Amino acid sequence: MKKFFAFIMVLMMTVSIASIETSYKDSMKYVSKDKIVFVPLDTRPVSLQNVEILAKAGGKELLMPPMDSLDDYKKKSNQDMIYDWLKGSVERPDVSAIIISTNQFISGGLIGSRNYVNDINYKESLERLKEIIGLSGDKRLFFNIYNAAGITSSLSAGHNIRPE
Repeated sequence: MKKFFAFIMVLMMTVSIASIETSYKDSMKYVSKDKIVFVPLDTRPVSLQNVEILAKAGGKELLMPPMDSLDDYKKKSNQDMIYDWLKGSVERPDVSAIIISTNQFISGGLIGSRNYVNDINYKESLERLKEIIGLSGDKRLFFNIYNAAGITSSLSAGHNIRPE
């Protein structure tokens, strides 16, 4: 009989502890920060699928912009869609790091970076990047910069790319 009452007491305590509600901030410490916001260089498998496989092997999940916003083999990316997606993604509490390919974000991917004329000028793109940095808080930021060749080719063609 004593074992039965002890079992009932343990059961009641377990149920009462499990039913205690916590505040949003208390529950935040239990959120696993295992997601990485990732804007890839382009949509080739080596830049997209291989990185996703490596992230999963390391126990992380990649959050990527919608595929229709990224560049394709013949078209540049939709920079406005990527920017809007990033603004919403970098503030998520379950994100621990942010990796942005500047070619994709600033120039529209590899296709767009080969042309010195962009839909969005470089000055506006850098202002957008500063905003993303500000929204990211204390998360780790990584930028992949591959645009040096595009800048060099623009200079050699005689185009002035300095901000006004």
